[in-house]
Formats: sequence, C-alpha cells, structure tokens
Amino acid sequence: MKKKMLLAASLVLISGGLSACGNKGEKSTGTVKNSVHRNAESREDKAVNKALDAFSALKGAKIQDTVHVKTVESGQTKNVEMDMGVEYHADPFGSKASVTTVVNSEVSHSSVMTDGKDMYLQLSNVYARGKTYRRTLHGQIGYNKFATDAANTAKKFLKTMKNNGAKVTLKEEGDEYVIKCDASKTKMSDKFKTETFRISSPMENTYAEYSKEELSRYKFEKYIYELHIDKKSYQPKSYTANVITVRTGTDGTKRSRAVSFDAKYSAINQTEQIKMPTTYIDYDQNHRKN
Repeated sequence: MKKKMLLAASLVLISGGLSACGNKGEKSTGTVKNSVHRNAESREDKAVNKALDAFSALKGAKIQDTVHVKTVESGQTKNVEMDMGVEYHADPFGSKASVTTVVNSEVSHSSVMTDGKDMYLQLSNVYARGKTYRRTLHGQIGYNKFATDAANTAKKFLKTMKNNGAKVTLKEEGDEYVIKCDASKTKMSDKFKTETFRISSPMENTYAEYSKEELSRYKFEKYIYELHIDKKSYQPKSYTANVITVRTGTDGTKRSRAVSFDAKYSAINQTEQIKMPTTYIDYDQNHRKN
C-alpha cells in the first residue's frame, strides 16, 4: 500500500514537471487548470445539447404559434400572418393544426394535418369546404409548410445554429434557461443558408435545394433565435425566431423578407395518437403512393 502511494505521488510530480517544462513562465497548477477548461463542455454547449436531447425525447405537445412574413419588392409590401394551434404525437408521428391566415386584410381558415410524408388540407372557402386534399410534402406547399413543420421548427433552428457555429449565449430567468443564438450579419456558408431557408422560407419546402449562384444573392440582415427551456428537464417552454434576408436580383433590384416565429409549448408528453384522414382528393397529379 505504501509503495502504491509513493508511486502515485511520483506520477503527480512528474506530470507537473512536464507541464512546467512545456510552458515556461507558467505555474504547473495554472497549466493543468487551463487544460481541463479547454476540454470541458461549456455551459452554453451543455444547455444546447441537453435541449436537443429533450426535443428528441418528447412524446408529443401542443404548440401555439404565430408566424409573420413581410415581403417588400418593387415598392409593394405583402404581409402574411398565421396563427396556428398545433398538436402533435411523436410515435407514430402525426400532427394537426388549426390555422387562421391573414394575407394583407383577407382572412381564411384551414385545417392542416401531416404524418411526416403527406399533408392533408381542409379549406374554409366555398369551393373546397367539406373536402380534404392530400399533397406530398416534397411538393411546393407554400405557407402551409409552417403548419406541417411546426412540431420540428424549434429543434431545427437550434440544431442549425449549433452545427454552423452561431454565437450562443445562456442566461437564467427564474425557473428557465434562455438560449440565444445570433448569426446576424455574419458570413454564412451555403450550407447554413440552405438549412435556414428550408426552415424559414415560405416559398420552399423542407427539401429544397439552392444553387451556389442563387445563394450568393442573399444577405442575412438579422438572424436571431431565442429558446426558453425548463431548468430541470430542459424541455421547451417557448421560442422566438427572427430572420431578415435581402436578395439582390441580376438587375440590381432588391427584395427583403422578414420572417418571425413566436411559439409557446403546453401539454408536453400528454397528447394522443393522431390519425390521418382516410378519404381525400389527391392534389398532386403524380402523387407518390405510400
């Protein structure tokens, strides 16, 4: 036993001596401490990773979400606001949303359901009332994308920010952690831009591809994501996201688009399985049969 203690003490002294030799002018204790700090997971990284794990572990939830899109082009402004009451179940995946959409001053109502492969849409207008239309999510589904993807939007924003080196800060507010990611006016890779457009662009679906030349035309004026999570469970409580892009056309004309999300979670892990409609009209002419 005494020999083991002496051996352990000798190893500590040797490692300390090696550290001192490799870093002249530094105390060995400081060098060891700095080494540990470099290898340790930061508070911000820990919170982000735990929040992503919590998202993945969710069995379901309800989300009250408001999405606002303002597009300005050639002196014309278009405002679209969607208020969505969303409920989803994770396994098997199913989501349903009651949506009120205001385009400038025109109001419409719809019901949007998805199983992660297809969208089932019911509209309130007189021509489509009482009918359900099925459409593949690989198609151009426009603003309905915000409803079909609502269960995944918060997680996608956080994962995209993390994987592309956005600046992350963490603070405490009562029983919550607040994770803030800011990529405003930073030089973004084509990958970062593509992933962001797949989440936030109302004109593309979640599988869209962009050419390098097209991506070069976009500048991100503002890109901020803020997620509130429970301190103990790291489960989501609310989030906001603001993305402002400016596209310069080949003729020099500019189009700006501001997209914002404001969502709150409830009934976490308390939702039941959601079944898709069995009677519908295929909207896509060449719909892929599952």
